This record gives sequence, structure tokens and C-alpha cells, in this order.
Amino acid sequence: MSMKFKHGEMVRIKPNTHQERMPEHRVGIVVDSENGNAHTKFYNVMFVGTEIVLKFHEMFLESMNESG
Repeated sequence: MSMKFKHGEMVRIKPNTHQERMPEHRVGIVVDSENGNAHTKFYNVMFVGTEIVLKFHEMFLESMNESG
């Protein structure tokens, strides 16, 4: 399965996604990934300016890279 987001990629958590401890700026770096079912992935995101790492399904993330 190909990865939708790469390790080290800057991402934003989509609006209307709630997660306890998520900073208001919703911007982080992908630090790890794991397979969900056959067609999905989950990503661990470390939020910029914090040491907070939270797990999100790929559908709740959007790339902040210009080509993404």
C-alpha cells in the first residue's frame, strides 16, 4: 500500500475534526504511520510547537506541501 502522507510531511487537521489535546492551530508533522484495513492508513502527528502526538485516520488530514 502506498503512503498518502510521508514521514516528516507537514499536515493540517481538517476543520470539524475534534481530538482532545489538539492545539487550535491544527498543524503538525507526520511522525509515524500504521495500516488500518486493506485500504486505509492511520498517521501519528506531532503538533508544531508542542510534544503532543495524536493519531488520525488519513481522511482527517490535508497536506500543507505546495505539491500536496
